[in-house]
Amino acid sequence: MEEQDSPDAEKSIVDENTSMTRTETAVNIENLERRESSENIPTSSEKSDEIVLDSTPESVRRTLFERPIDIDVEEHKPVIIIQEEEKTFLISKKFVIIAVVIASILAAALVILLVLFVSPVLKKDNNDHNIPTIAPVYKIALPKPGPVYNILHTQGTQIVDRRGQPIRLTGCNWYGFETKANIPQGLWQRSYTGVLDQVKSLGFNTIRIAYSNQMLRSDAVTSGIDFVSNPNLKGLTPLQCLDKIIEYCGSINLRVILDRHSSKADNYDNENYWYIPGDAYYTEQRFIDDWVMLAQRYQDSAIVGADLWNDPKGQATTWGSGNVGTDWNLAAERVGNAIQNVNNRWLMIVEGVGNATWWGSNLMGVDTHPIRLQVPNKVVYSVHEYANDTFTQTWFKDPNFPNNLRSVWDKFFGFIIRKNIAPVMIGEFGTTFRYHSSLAWITKWMSYMDGQFTVDGVSDLKSGQYGLSFTSWPLNPYGGIGGILNDDWLSVNTQKMYYLTPSLAPIISNFNNTYLPTKRPTSSPTLKTAIPTPGPTFKFYPFDYFHTFGNQIVDKNNVPARIAGTTWSGFESTSFIPLGLWARSYKTVISQMKQLGFNTIKLPFSNQMLRSGSVVLGPDFTRNNDLVGLSPLQCMDMIVNYCGVVGMRVILTRFSALAGNSGNEMLWYVPKDNYYTHGRFVADWVMLADRYRNTAVIGFDLWNAPKLVTWGSQDPLTDWHMAAEEVGNAILARNSKLLVIVEGTGWGSTLASVASQTVNLLVPNKVVYSLQLYSNDTVPQAAIFSDPTFPDNLPARWDIAFGFIFKKQIAPLYISEFAAALQNPSDTVWIESFTHYLAGYFDGGNVSSLEEGSLGISWTAWPITPYGGIKGILQTDWLSVDSARMSLLNSTFPSPSLISNQTGVAIPEVSTTYDPSTTFYMGSYDDIITQWAYTSDRDIKFQGTVVSGLASAPSWLSYSADFKYVYATLEYANRVQAYEVNPNSGALRLINSVPSMGGSPCFISVDPLNRFLLVANYFSGNMTVLRIDSATGALMPTQQVLSHTPAASSHLHAAVIQNKYATVMDKGLDTISQYLLSDTGIASTDPVNVINAPAGTGSTHIKFHPDGKFAISLNALSVSVTLIPADPDTGLLQPMDATTFAANTYSTLMEAESNVDITSAEVVISPNGNYVYASNRDVSKNPNPSRSSISVFAVTEDPPNSFSLTLVQKVSSLGNYPRYFQLLNGGSDLVLVNQLDNTFVSYEVNPVDGLIDTNSAVISKPKSPALLQPSYTLFQQ
Repeated sequence: MEEQDSPDAEKSIVDENTSMTRTETAVNIENLERRESSENIPTSSEKSDEIVLDSTPESVRRTLFERPIDIDVEEHKPVIIIQEEEKTFLISKKFVIIAVVIASILAAALVILLVLFVSPVLKKDNNDHNIPTIAPVYKIALPKPGPVYNILHTQGTQIVDRRGQPIRLTGCNWYGFETKANIPQGLWQRSYTGVLDQVKSLGFNTIRIAYSNQMLRSDAVTSGIDFVSNPNLKGLTPLQCLDKIIEYCGSINLRVILDRHSSKADNYDNENYWYIPGDAYYTEQRFIDDWVMLAQRYQDSAIVGADLWNDPKGQATTWGSGNVGTDWNLAAERVGNAIQNVNNRWLMIVEGVGNATWWGSNLMGVDTHPIRLQVPNKVVYSVHEYANDTFTQTWFKDPNFPNNLRSVWDKFFGFIIRKNIAPVMIGEFGTTFRYHSSLAWITKWMSYMDGQFTVDGVSDLKSGQYGLSFTSWPLNPYGGIGGILNDDWLSVNTQKMYYLTPSLAPIISNFNNTYLPTKRPTSSPTLKTAIPTPGPTFKFYPFDYFHTFGNQIVDKNNVPARIAGTTWSGFESTSFIPLGLWARSYKTVISQMKQLGFNTIKLPFSNQMLRSGSVVLGPDFTRNNDLVGLSPLQCMDMIVNYCGVVGMRVILTRFSALAGNSGNEMLWYVPKDNYYTHGRFVADWVMLADRYRNTAVIGFDLWNAPKLVTWGSQDPLTDWHMAAEEVGNAILARNSKLLVIVEGTGWGSTLASVASQTVNLLVPNKVVYSLQLYSNDTVPQAAIFSDPTFPDNLPARWDIAFGFIFKKQIAPLYISEFAAALQNPSDTVWIESFTHYLAGYFDGGNVSSLEEGSLGISWTAWPITPYGGIKGILQTDWLSVDSARMSLLNSTFPSPSLISNQTGVAIPEVSTTYDPSTTFYMGSYDDIITQWAYTSDRDIKFQGTVVSGLASAPSWLSYSADFKYVYATLEYANRVQAYEVNPNSGALRLINSVPSMGGSPCFISVDPLNRFLLVANYFSGNMTVLRIDSATGALMPTQQVLSHTPAASSHLHAAVIQNKYATVMDKGLDTISQYLLSDTGIASTDPVNVINAPAGTGSTHIKFHPDGKFAISLNALSVSVTLIPADPDTGLLQPMDATTFAANTYSTLMEAESNVDITSAEVVISPNGNYVYASNRDVSKNPNPSRSSISVFAVTEDPPNSFSLTLVQKVSSLGNYPRYFQLLNGGSDLVLVNQLDNTFVSYEVNPVDGLIDTNSAVISKPKSPALLQPSYTLFQQ
C-alpha cells in the first residue's frame, strides 16, 4: 500500500505546484504574445543563435514553472502584463526582483523535497524502472521565428480551428528520421521538396514524421542524401534538416505531426517503455526534455500536434495501474504538461497500450483514467489498425468477419467517440491487399473512419462534423505493407490511393486553420495518381460510348450495335506483343481484319505486361518502325489508336496475372503473391480505364475464363460475382463510358447463376454477360455430341447456360470466345448451329426470335493467330485466310458490319477522302484556315479551305481533348473562335466567337477534360481562362484574366497545361511561371513556382517529356534550349535561379556559328523521350534560307533521373523561316512548314538514333491556294 501511495503523493506535489503557478499573477499569455508581435521586441533566438538546455533539476524547474518576462527595450525595465478586471498594471522592478527571489527559493526547496522523497520511492517501487534525472548538457540551435500559425483544439469528438469550425487531418507517414540514416528515406534519389509537393498533389493535408531521440543529439549525422537533389541540406545536422522540411511544409500548406518513434535509432521493436530502463541517457527526463526543446523550437510552425510515443507495446506498458514506471497515461500527462508550459498550441496525441490488440491501440483505460492536462481541449487519442495480412488477430478468424469489426473497434477505442469524450485519430493503418479478405477489411475500415460507426451506409456524424483524422502508413515504398509510393519512389500505388482518395479532406490554411476553398472530395472513388507506366505518346482517335438497353448494346441514341470480332492474342504471352509481328506490320493485320468484315478486335493481356520493366520481344521493327523503343503498354496504345483510325473497335480482356500463365491461375488474383493481389487486379483496370478514355476501346472483359470460383457465395476469396461488382464500380468511377463484360464460372462456360444473382453496378446499363464455348474437338463433350437428338439438343442447352439472359431481356450477351477445329463433320454442324443461334434463331429453326430492330448476340471468334490450339483466321504464313472458318462466320456478320464513330449505326466503310489520322489544318497570317492531307509517300496534298474571310490571322489552332472541336486565335482581332469538326469531311462549322481579353492572342491550351482553355495574349502580357460548354463545345464568357507585370514588358507566348499546373512562358520578362489548376481554371493568380531565366533569354515554348521527367524550354532570343527537371506526377518544374538555368541551357547552333539575327521557333520531344528537336530561323531583313535549320539533341540519363543534352545533328529546313514542325507516325516522320517560302518539307527520322535522313526530304509547294504565310499545323497525332 505504501508503494502505491508514493507515486500519487508525487503527482499531488506536482499538481499542487503546477496549479499554483497557473494562478500566480494571472499572466495573460495572449497579451504578452500580441505585445511582443506588435512592438517587434527581440526574442531570445534573435539575441542568441544558440541556447543551452541543462537537464539538471534547476533547469527542469525553470522549464516547467517560470513564465516569460516581457522586456521594455526603451526603459530597460522588466515588466509583467497582468490582467485583472480588464485593467493592466505595471509592477515595478523592485517587486519583480522580490517575487523572483521568493519563487526561486520555493522552487529549490521543492526540488530538494522531490529528490529526497520521491526518488527513493521510485527505486523501491521497481528498480528496473528507475528514471535517471541527470543527463549531459546539450546544445540546440534555434531557428529564427517563421510565419505565425494559429492553433487547433478539440471540441467533443471534433478537432476544430480557433473559430470552432471542424477540420480533419488526413495524411500519410514519412519515416526515416528514426533510422540510423537520421533522414527521411528516399532523399537518395529525390528532393524533399519534390516528395512533399507530391504528397500535397495527391490530396493529403498532413504528414506525420517519425523521429528518434538519438537523432536529436548534437553528434548525430545524416547519411544517404543526394545533395544534387537536396543542395540546401548539405552540411546540416538531422535536426536542421527537420527544420527545412517543416519550413517547406508550411510554405505549401501541409500540416505536420511529430511522432516520437523510439529512443535509439532503429530500435523501435526493442523498446517497451518511453525510456530505456537502466540507460543513463535515454531516461524519462530525456524523453520530456527533448519534447520540450522541440515544442520551443517549433512553436510557430506547420506542426499541429505531438504524437508523444509511437506504439506503446505489449503487457509491459500499463494504463491506470498507478505504477509511474509503467503507466503510460501518467507519463503522457507529465510530458504533455511539460510541453504545454512552453507551447500551448499543439494538440497532444496520446496512443493507447498494446494489450490484446495492435500495439498502441488499446484505449479502454480512457473510460476510467482519461488524460487530463493543464491546458484543456488539447488531447487527441490515437490508435493504429491493420488488416490480417500484417498479423492474424483473433477477430479475423471470427465466422462473422468482417461484420464483427465495428464491435471490435468500439471496444478498444470507438467508445471514446460514442461517449463524446475526445477526438480519435488513426496514426497508422494499412494493408498489402495480399488477401481478398484484406479488401473486406479496408472497405469496412474506410467507411468507419468516415463516420459509419454503427451501420454500413449510415453516417453517425452530425451536420458539419468530420470523420476520424488519419495518417496512412506509409508514404515509403517499404514499411512492411508497401507504401503510397512504389519502389521507384516516384510512381504511385494506385490500389492504396483508390481507397484513400474519397476520404481526403481539403488543405488547411496557414493563417486561420480553416480549409482553403477547394472542392471537397465526394464519396465516389476517384484516383489522383499518375499512371505508373508511361502514358500514350499521342492523342487517341475519338469514339462515342455505348450502354445497354434490355438485351441490346446501343449507342447514346439507343440505336443497336452488334460486336462481331476476333481475338488477337500475344500481349498476354511472355513476348508482351501480339503474335505475328515478326512477319507483318500491325497496321496491315488490323486492316485485313476490317476487310474480312470484323468490326472489333479483342486484345488479351496480362498484368505482368503492364509492369514498367516489361519489354517486347519478337517484332520485326523494319515493318513496325513506330514501335521501336516502346513499352508493351505503349505498343497497345498504337494498336488501339490505329483500330480507331480504320473504324475498328477494341475490347480488352485480362487474360492472366502472370504472362503465359492462364491455365494455372484458378482465381483472379494469385494467392500468397505480394504483387498479383486483388488490389493489383483492381488498380490495373482502373489505370487502363483512365488511359483509354474516349478511344476505340468500348469495353473491358474483366477476367478470361473464370475457373475455380463461386458466384454469390459471399466468400471474398472465391466469389467472382462480388469481385466483378467491385472492379466494375472502380472502372466506371473512372470512366463511365465503358461496357463492363463479366464472364461466367466453370472456365467461363456457364452463366446459369445470373438467374438468381445479377451483377449490379453503381452506373446502370453497363453490364454485358459473357462466356466461352467450343466444339467437341477442342473441349470433349461426349454427353452432348453422342446424344441421338444432336444437333437439335443444342438450343435448349444453350438456353439453360446463357440464352435465358438474352431471352428474358436481363442484359446483352457477348460470346468472348468460340471456335471449332473442324476436324469432324459434327464440329462443322456444331458451329453452324451456334452461329445460327447467335443470329437470333434460338429455337433452331428459320424463324428469328428477335424483335423488330434488334440485333443478335455479340461475339468474337477465337483467334486471329494460326495457333491457339484450333488454328485461326489466318494460316501459318500469317497472310492467307482459312476460308473454311470464314465461310462459317460470314453468316453471322451484321450487315453492314462496321460501327460508326458517331452514332453506333453500322456503316459499310470509313470515308476514304477524309482520314483524321493523316488530315491536318493549317493556320495562317492571312484570313483562312485550310485542310491538308499527309500522304503515305510523305507528300502534302491540299484538301480545301475550311474557313475564309476572317481577315484576322487565325495563327494558332488547338483541338478539344475529344477532337470534336477546334479552337483558333484571331491574332489581329483579339478574339478566340470555336468550331465543330464534321466527322465525315473534316469541315469546320463556326460555333461562336468571344473576346480574348488581351492583345494579340497567340496560343491556346485545352484542358484534357474539355472544361476550359487557356489563351496567352502576347502584347498585353496576360492570360485568359475561357470555360467550355461540354454539350456544345461553345466558349463561355471570360472566367479569369491573369496579368503579368509590368504589362509593357510582358509578352506571354504560351500557356501549357501539364497535370496539375499551367506553365506560362513570358518572353518579355524572361520568366517561366506555374499556376495551380482547379476544376474551373486557375486556382490562384499567385504562381506556385517562378523560374527567372537570364535577361534576354526570351523563352517562348515548353514541351514536357512523355513520362513527365523533365521539360524543354525553347529560348527564342538566346537561340537555345533548357532542360528543366520536373515532377512527373504533378508537372511542377524544379525551381531554378538564373545561374542554374544557364547551366542547364544548350545552344541550338554549332560552336562556330553566329547567332546574330537567328531565333528559335519550335521545340519537339520524340515519342520515346530520347531526342529533342528545335528549329532555327533567320529573322534579318534579308533572310538567308541557309541559316534556317532543325537541330537534333540526344538525351542522356546518367545517373538515373539526371538528364543532359548533346547536340548530335543540324539539318537544313530547305526553305526560309521554319515556323513550325511536328513528328508524325511515332516519330519516324518530321514535317515542317517554311513560312516565307510557303513550302512543306518532310524528312524520315530514324527512331533508334533520332537522326534525320537528309536524303529523304520531300518538298511540297502547292500551287493553289498559296499558303499565305502559314503559321501552325494541327494534326491529331
